[in-house]
Amino acid sequence: MTPLSRAHHLFPLLCLALTAWAFHPGHVSFDSAYQFWQVRTGNYSNVSPVAMTYLWSLLNRVWPGSGGIFFLNILMFWSGVWLIACTLYSRPAHRVAATLLVAGVSPALMILSHIWTDATLIACLTLASGLILRAGHRRERLPLYCAIPLLVYGGLVRHNALPALIPLLAWWLVVLARTGSSQARLPAMKLLAAVLVACLAVFGLGHALDSRLVVHRVSTIGIVQVWDLAGVSLSTGTMLLPDFVRPADVTLDQLREKYSRYTSVPLYAPPHAIRDGLSIPFTPSESRRLREAWLDAVRQHPVAYAGHRLAVTTALFNRYRNDRPSDLGYIPYMVQYKDNPVIAPNDSSLHRMALAWYEVTVGWWISAPAPYILLAIGCALVAWRRRSDFRGELALATAVSGLLYVAPLPLVAPSAELRYSGWLFAAATISLISLIALAAARRRNNNGSAPASSAELH
Repeated sequence: MTPLSRAHHLFPLLCLALTAWAFHPGHVSFDSAYQFWQVRTGNYSNVSPVAMTYLWSLLNRVWPGSGGIFFLNILMFWSGVWLIACTLYSRPAHRVAATLLVAGVSPALMILSHIWTDATLIACLTLASGLILRAGHRRERLPLYCAIPLLVYGGLVRHNALPALIPLLAWWLVVLARTGSSQARLPAMKLLAAVLVACLAVFGLGHALDSRLVVHRVSTIGIVQVWDLAGVSLSTGTMLLPDFVRPADVTLDQLREKYSRYTSVPLYAPPHAIRDGLSIPFTPSESRRLREAWLDAVRQHPVAYAGHRLAVTTALFNRYRNDRPSDLGYIPYMVQYKDNPVIAPNDSSLHRMALAWYEVTVGWWISAPAPYILLAIGCALVAWRRRSDFRGELALATAVSGLLYVAPLPLVAPSAELRYSGWLFAAATISLISLIALAAARRRNNNGSAPASSAELH
């Protein structure tokens, strides 16, 4: 490989530098600002899992503010995308094109510009996928071992991250068996058992961290239950919200003025604020009563409940037009929370150009989750037939991972926020470039040309 041909490996460094220039130190929403306050004070909450908060607290000691955690995320992301592109393609132009397809078309990079657990999940699983791919292609175990902390960390940063881990863990185990001395094929039942054990291990670690670090414990599902009860109440014309979550004099008309099918947040704001259970946590007895009221509403009014969740799902996966608050798509500013130090926003010309582009594209179909769901389904169906090839394995694992990640959202999402589908965007496009690479390789073989050697690929 000549020095000139190696020069294209500077491309991901350029992408990393441009991303840092455009977005450092990252956009800080209310959730991010509250998390930063936990980092500073040690008053950890379980509103989001504590894994990212704890790591951020360590980084904050050497890189104060949000810059350290932001840079770590974009470093993992660009490293993962480039590793995948270089393993799938041998020509520099194809590697660059594949990288731009993953990072430049979908809203994944826009989500990564924020200090969110969603961004961390994208970064972790992208790099983990690249390492597993490299291990499977080169039959080496070192990349597999390097992927372990990324899979664990990714599984810990979001409450609904475990479903996304299932296909990636299965792929990891398949590659591990194949890279052993016997190169044995892992039986399906053993594979399922091993995946279950691995998921339970990640869940157990998360529970241990939660028990060890959380100071302010709340019921995060309570927000969803209250929102569901409000929607069913308005649909049936009956106040179903328990008395301890609502003002005594609130009426259905007043509730209707506060209700939004896009987000639960307006319910918890004055006037006539509904209790969210976060600032003042629900007691165990109140949580039980709320759960019973929610179950009764679902059993007695299934059509109304289904209509409410269908409206939420439609808003969640549809285009983000001007019919809803723009901050459900992205939050390009810095929120101040309590006594947090002021974090200076990015005011570069590149930042302004990026925001102008996002303002235009956030309402396009390329920024809507629905097309990526269809893309992931299509890729998974094609990849299943090509799973004996390392490129087919990547396509299948990432497509199914993205689909499983968003699968619970229709029932548990507390808002129709674009970031909730973050990993789906990256996973579906990674699956696509993998199948494109596989199709190109099969076409070369059918034309009688020799496949690229391992040396050419790397």
